[in-house]
Amino acid sequence: MAFCTRCGRPIQEGQICSCSVNQMPKTNTSSKQGFWTSMKNHMGIGDPERNLTDCYERGQRIVPDSIKTNESEIPVKQYDIAVLRILLKFERAEGRMQVTNKRVIFRACGRSMAGRTTLQHEFAIDEIAGIEARRDYKFSFLHFLGASILTSTVDSILITIFIFLLFKAKALAIILSLMVGISA
Repeated sequence: MAFCTRCGRPIQEGQICSCSVNQMPKTNTSSKQGFWTSMKNHMGIGDPERNLTDCYERGQRIVPDSIKTNESEIPVKQYDIAVLRILLKFERAEGRMQVTNKRVIFRACGRSMAGRTTLQHEFAIDEIAGIEARRDYKFSFLHFLGASILTSTVDSILITIFIFLLFKAKALAIILSLMVGISA
C-alpha cells in the first residue's frame, strides 16, 4: 500500500489521490476591479476568498510544494490554523501546520507593504512534547487612543447640540431630554 505524497492518505498503487486534483478559483477580470482591488490584493486586505494572489500559497502543501522532503519523509496531515495580521503595517499572512513522519512545520505566507513575507518554524517530531492552542488578543494603545478620541468627539458634538437646543428652543430641549432619559 502506498501513501499520497501531498496529504498522506493511503492509496492503491498507481492511483491518484483526490487532493492532487488542483481546482483553481475563478478570477474576476472585469474592468470594475480597478485600482482599489489591485491595492487590496497587493496589501493582503479585504475578503480572503477574493484575494487571489499566490502569495498565500493556498492549495499548496508545505512538503513537497514549498519545502523539499527529507530522506524517507512522508507527509501525514496539513492544517490551516492561523491568520496573522498587523493592521498598522498592512501585513497579513495565512499560517499552516504540516505533520510528517519526521517533523512538524509551521509556515505563514502573505503580503506586507514591502511585498511578500514568510514565517517558518520546523521542529523534529521527537522534540514535540505537547501542543498548546490559544487565541491571543493583545492590548493596543493606538486602538485605545483612537477609540478615546472618537468617543470624546461624538460626546462633544452631542453636548453642543443639546446646549444649542436648550437655549434656542426650550420646549424641544425638554422633550429631547425626556426621550433620552426614557430610552436610558
